[in-house]
Amino acid sequence: MRITRTSLPAPRVHWIRETLIAEALSAGHPELIGLFRRNPGLVKDADKPSLEEFAARFEHADAFSEVELMELYNEEYGQANPAEMRKARLQARLRLAFDLLEKSVRKLPQAQDPVGQWLAPHLAAHLLAAGLVTLGAVRAALDQRKTPRWEVVPGIGERWANRLVRWMDDQVIVIMSHTAPDLLPAVTSNVSEFGIVSIDRLGHISRAGQKFEGVMLEASPSPLGLQSIWTPYPACNNRIGSNDDKESIALWIRAVAPDNSNTQRAYRRIAERLLLWCRLERRTTFSELKVEDCIHYRTWLTDMGRKTTEEWTLAGWKIPAEQWIGNRVAQRDTAQWRPFEGPLSKGSVSQDLQVIRSFFKYLDTGRVVDGNVWALMGKGSFQKPFGGREEQFVARSFTLTQWRYLIANLASGTDEFESRILLILWLGFGCGLRSAEMLSLTFGSIRTGDTWRLEVLGKGGKWRTVTCPLPARNALIGYMQSIGISLEYIVRASSGLDARMAAEPILRGQRGRRKEGREAPSSGLSYSQMFRVLKAYLESRAVALDATDPVSAAQLRTASGHWLRHSFATRALQNGVPINVVQKALGHSSVSTTGRYLTAEAEHMDQELERFAAESS
Repeated sequence: MRITRTSLPAPRVHWIRETLIAEALSAGHPELIGLFRRNPGLVKDADKPSLEEFAARFEHADAFSEVELMELYNEEYGQANPAEMRKARLQARLRLAFDLLEKSVRKLPQAQDPVGQWLAPHLAAHLLAAGLVTLGAVRAALDQRKTPRWEVVPGIGERWANRLVRWMDDQVIVIMSHTAPDLLPAVTSNVSEFGIVSIDRLGHISRAGQKFEGVMLEASPSPLGLQSIWTPYPACNNRIGSNDDKESIALWIRAVAPDNSNTQRAYRRIAERLLLWCRLERRTTFSELKVEDCIHYRTWLTDMGRKTTEEWTLAGWKIPAEQWIGNRVAQRDTAQWRPFEGPLSKGSVSQDLQVIRSFFKYLDTGRVVDGNVWALMGKGSFQKPFGGREEQFVARSFTLTQWRYLIANLASGTDEFESRILLILWLGFGCGLRSAEMLSLTFGSIRTGDTWRLEVLGKGGKWRTVTCPLPARNALIGYMQSIGISLEYIVRASSGLDARMAAEPILRGQRGRRKEGREAPSSGLSYSQMFRVLKAYLESRAVALDATDPVSAAQLRTASGHWLRHSFATRALQNGVPINVVQKALGHSSVSTTGRYLTAEAEHMDQELERFAAESS
């Protein structure tokens, strides 16, 4: 007997529908409410399985096109009937709605919001009957509760009252009144005159002219007069030899990531945000931070780009959020640079706080600060949200159909730009390389022979050898051909006999090309160039899908180079490559890290274990 629908109790179905409606409201999409209010019990089940249920029967369903699946389906069940078509249309509309909600910016709950906007209908009804109309009124009543039962609101016991307290704490819903201290201390001077610049443009208090190599924290006079809020450390009062917070950042990065430019860039960005916030929002130094400051910084990171101008001002922040957010491609030494390019995900906020806690541990050990104040924060502040691994490793992967679509019309060996994109795609999808690892490849990285291999410098300065499969090798040779480099030159340069040739980069930009003739460019491709090139290509392929497959089009628009690496891991494991082989190819120090990609196979694992149990019974 085939079960066509999982039975759920009516109250749970009602709760799911109301939760989706609340999500639509918070995301600013009230047009989805009618869709979510449809009673799933009224959608008739077809006598035959849906196309998705039919495809699930095949072990490698991704290998079939939709047309091929339809032909197989029609052979077995005949043409679809109206009930099946209605069910399929509803499922398609729901998928589009879920995708839209996933990519929307939520409106966070505020104290002035009505209770019915955020709370379950039965709970809101009890609160309204007690005269509590807004979330702020509920918070005030909870703060004044004298007994666990919360007698002010009949019908709401201790359990629901405690749930409300936890939820409001998570949402940072607080009451601002003349009887309570301000959430944020006032800044006594006008910060708008300073603007927001990278710490590269902020001068040190002393050691004028010194440069910290590797992290680009140049010691130059501050063009914005920020010396007035730049506090030097007491002389000879720390072990690391730093004079101020900026120098501490530079020395920390040099100590923990001396050879990895990508880690340096990531750590600098995270520490830089904290430094600018301390200076411009709090007017304080690292050594003066208290737990309250840490809590507010976490809230600031979470709210950045998610609140309206009015909500941001009401929260007590002094500098408008739009002044902190800018274009990713802006150069660090320009007025257009900003420390944010948009809202941070929950996982990114957790990552920032973890790095900051590690940074302050370094400062504590070096006697720059008196104790690590970030260690006093709860563990929940540093943990990524539940389900983050699955979101990272499964949802951010290309399906086989999407992958074939991406490489379908790319020609190798003729057009330089198409050949370069094809090589980037195959280095990620076929070899599992990170973007930084692709950019670090030189002719000296290549090991030729019956099978080509690549010597790759990965995270933590660790080297590993990665197989370069035939499609990736052909893409590499084709790209070299497109810029005027022959196969003979590749073999000779990779032999290591000529150090200059061995050091030439594989992926190249446009600089260094002579105006006369067709000489190959000599400069390597930069990270920002690679980002722009790949995003532009994904956008062009998404545009072509907008009319026929809007869901895939939306996924391509959100994809990045790291999706290729995720796709390599998930597809390799799905096709039976041993996990230790995938671990070695990815450069993971622990097989448990590689094991996270196995979540993509959860459904297949369920099917196999069910089959095993059935055969054993």
